[in-house]
Amino acid sequence: MKLVDLATIENVREYFLEKGYPQFTVELGGERFKYFEVSQSEEPRLPKFATMLTTGKEQDGYLAGVADTVDKKFQPYWMFHEFYEAFRTQNLEITEQCPTSLKRELILVPKEIKKDYILQRREFFEKLVPYAINNNYPQREIYGFGKSYDHLDRIVRKLGLEQKQLSQMQE
Repeated sequence: MKLVDLATIENVREYFLEKGYPQFTVELGGERFKYFEVSQSEEPRLPKFATMLTTGKEQDGYLAGVADTVDKKFQPYWMFHEFYEAFRTQNLEITEQCPTSLKRELILVPKEIKKDYILQRREFFEKLVPYAINNNYPQREIYGFGKSYDHLDRIVRKLGLEQKQLSQMQE
């Protein structure tokens, strides 16, 4: 996760407010955090993106945003991941921060939406890896994204979710 200064956080916050993006406050998994729902057009190269701007110090504040293309019922969990990764995994090796956050996030997703959520997260991470490569993210961070994708892919295979989805599409 690239760290930024306070001025950058405030400039982007002002931009989001000027654009009229809605902001939400969520309490989830013992954490309280805020995020903006922003237009997918802010980052068209990465479908269903999320962003977290931070100095690395929670007390400095942060700015979080999720694309409006992420289903509203999924957004709090999507953003929990970003918040948790930014502020609760700092003591971990960078390759473990994303996978650790993903595992914590998945525990919180309600059973009735979990299968669809897992499929969408896997699709996101499948696109995130090449996006990160093309945008010169650090190799160790990309490796962590790949580990998250692999974890989700194992769950999908174990539950047979792909086959069920294909069957439903053919009916």
